[in-house]
Amino acid sequence: MAKENSFDIVSKTDYAELTNALNQTGKEISQRFDFKGSKAAVELKDKDLIMTAEDETRLRNMNDILQSKLLKRGISLKALDYQTIEAAAGGTVRQLVKVQQGILSKRPKRSLSILRTLNSRSRRRSRARPYACRARIAIPCRKRLPL
Repeated sequence: MAKENSFDIVSKTDYAELTNALNQTGKEISQRFDFKGSKAAVELKDKDLIMTAEDETRLRNMNDILQSKLLKRGISLKALDYQTIEAAAGGTVRQLVKVQQGILSKRPKRSLSILRTLNSRSRRRSRARPYACRARIAIPCRKRLPL
């Protein structure tokens, strides 16, 4: 029974698409008027993103640009875990964004419990009406069904 109804939930972030989105973000930041001459940058270090800007407003704007590029590339925003904004050297601010690979340990337990309750509900329905599925076949009379 378990072999027939098993499935795997996989959540992987494509780092090639992530680097492409980072390159596009860098190009747009260098070309935008409100970022001209600023020290705004997005870097990928050890599978984590480091965003630096002169103030929090530019950091938020840079984050919006990054999110739009990630969505266009097909990367879910749920894969990003934003850390707190901290002060950096030279009067800039920095934010570490962790890229999650896989599913956290709390989420699979919750999703499995939901799937189990849905499965038990469907079993109860099928036990209560054993001929319900057979009656949906497009045969005009129920007596003609081969049992």
